[in-house]
Amino acid sequence: MYWEQTAAMRIENKTSTFQDIERGVRQGCVLFSLYSEIIMQNLENHPGIDVGGQNINNLRYADDTVLIAENKEDLQKLLNIVEEESRKKGLELNSKKSEVMVISRKQESPKCDIFSIK
Repeated sequence: MYWEQTAAMRIENKTSTFQDIERGVRQGCVLFSLYSEIIMQNLENHPGIDVGGQNINNLRYADDTVLIAENKEDLQKLLNIVEEESRKKGLELNSKKSEVMVISRKQESPKCDIFSIK
């Protein structure tokens, strides 16, 4: 759908030269949204956190996704599922744009190393 796409930057009245777009999807891409929904359906029966009696293990907005778990083992399982299902659809996660955040009441935050299954 996006073969041979190019883009340029425009600042005020000046436009840069057009460059080839080598990766990614357009903002709001319906195909990406469908793939994302199919991928995330595989997380439905996996633990997350309880919010008002509902199990929540992911939050999504556009192409951003947050995986939520009570411990690093469960978080690693969620990530493994998302990576595996993404690969089946020809998608891959960008580990350079990924972060882990630990929320804890402990004096010192627990270490949480999560690894890609590449």
